[in-house]
Amino acid sequence: MTGRESQESVAEAFAQLADVDDLEFDAPEFLLRLCGLYVQLGGVDGAGLLLADTAGRLEAPAAIGEHVRELGELQIGAYEGPGVDCHRSGRVVDVADVAGVGGIGVGVGVVRGRWPRFAPACLLAGFGAVHAIPMHRGDRVIGAVTLFTADVGPLDPSTARVLRSLTDLATIVLVNQRAVHHQFIVIEQLQAALSSRVVIEQAKGILAERTGLAPARAFDVMRGLARSRNLGLTALAQDIVADAVRPPGRGAHPGGGITPPS
Repeated sequence: MTGRESQESVAEAFAQLADVDDLEFDAPEFLLRLCGLYVQLGGVDGAGLLLADTAGRLEAPAAIGEHVRELGELQIGAYEGPGVDCHRSGRVVDVADVAGVGGIGVGVGVVRGRWPRFAPACLLAGFGAVHAIPMHRGDRVIGAVTLFTADVGPLDPSTARVLRSLTDLATIVLVNQRAVHHQFIVIEQLQAALSSRVVIEQAKGILAERTGLAPARAFDVMRGLARSRNLGLTALAQDIVADAVRPPGRGAHPGGGITPPS
């Protein structure tokens, strides 16, 4: 591939990654496609993602390459490995020789002392070098990309720059999508709260009209009924509006101590 073809390939990959639909965003497909781009653009043998949920717990949602998903899950379970260190520190982790062959990079003793479970598993899976890139937006780190190569040695500097830019773009997309998702949740909660308030006001009006009580006293009756029937106030209000519960007659004492006729 010529230099021009390579540049066009990178540009196309970035354009495809950025072309997302907020309303139809498919997170699993996006993350899998992202892993594929690391393999395609970086010439690595495997790529896996570690992403933190809203509570900060790491997950391994996507991977490409034999044994890569298992190595991601091992990192989470053992809480060790390049992806975990990268997410924790927010810095690139580059181990050019997991086995210390040829004296390149970090020696085997140091790596195994640092990752006693991950390093042997990585070697057993056939990977000689690992590289991790943080997924961060400002000071916020949401995860890490772990890249695996069978051959030892560091990533080519120009390739590493491209992959870091790819990671930055992917992080922006994911952070924005999380913000959009949060907005949708807030809107749904507000709509639910508004609908609940409307039906409660309707039920309160029905009780006030049928019992002759003031609206505030009718609301007290509703709360008492909800407690006696072990229902939520909204559920009881829906029953009243649907005439599933016959309201108490005139003169009922507010406070919930009444039992409506069956």
